[in-house]
Amino acid sequence: MLIRLKRLPLVFSILISFFCLGASQSCYRDNGSAEGGSLKVEMSLDKNIFLGSSSLQANKSYSVYSIDALSDTNFAIGSYRNDKIIILDKELENVAEVSVPTPHGISKDSENSFFVTTFRNNRVRKFNSNYEEQVDWDIEVRSSGLIHHPVAIDHDENDNAYIALYSENQLMIVSKDGKLLKTFSASKDGEEAYPHDVLVYKKQIYVAIRNEGIYVFNTDGTFIKQFQNPPFELDPLNVKMFNEYVIVLNNNVESNPIVIYNLHGEVVSYLGERGDALDEFLVPTNSLQIGKNKIVIVEERSNRVRIFNLEF
Repeated sequence: MLIRLKRLPLVFSILISFFCLGASQSCYRDNGSAEGGSLKVEMSLDKNIFLGSSSLQANKSYSVYSIDALSDTNFAIGSYRNDKIIILDKELENVAEVSVPTPHGISKDSENSFFVTTFRNNRVRKFNSNYEEQVDWDIEVRSSGLIHHPVAIDHDENDNAYIALYSENQLMIVSKDGKLLKTFSASKDGEEAYPHDVLVYKKQIYVAIRNEGIYVFNTDGTFIKQFQNPPFELDPLNVKMFNEYVIVLNNNVESNPIVIYNLHGEVVSYLGERGDALDEFLVPTNSLQIGKNKIVIVEERSNRVRIFNLEF
């Protein structure tokens, strides 16, 4: 269950049995890499579960969209169509469930409270470490009338929350006590831009813009740059850090579902195959680094939660 990637010219060599789930032998993949660098990746499956039934049809009601760590031992997963947050431990055992309508994004602050964006009722709901809701934390934000279809959330080192507003083409910044600090456009040039995920890292904001790519802003809302696109169509759903690399999950069904960037915004690797089989991806929607070299990937439609060992 090993993947090796190396840089080739812009010609795909797709010799694949991705992840080889259930197989004892290793599998190898040589994949094209964009100009600007090369990265050797070793990735092996550690754990795999289905939320609900292992039947793809039965699992359509779950629609897992989001994930974030709550502590060193537990993490939270948003089950969008099932209206709940599922708390799992690092062995992927169910610890608790919290009722939340249409949860789409999750983020934890430094005090181990976690925040959930609820897409259809236009709220950001706060829960403490005991999974109890802190009622009306977002009352000022709701009263502003500016929050519509919040899809994602992340926190900076001061526990300010950065919220992606999908239908408004905007980002919103809210203080740790729920005060609305700022909204600004997610566009780079005044055109419509649909932000689907947000990452705050070292005083910069990385935004996954549907059908466009990764935009980078200063925390004052000034556009800095757009990441280099891979040599195929990119429809990013998710952007996360992994050991000083940026992992992007791509929704374009005709191209690789996982794209890896360096911090300069250059594509260094891309991998993964599409399909219904257990060794393929349907719609991977979110990822999370746990520990030094492990990544959790959650997937809508199949509703799998998989932990991988990932070595760069």
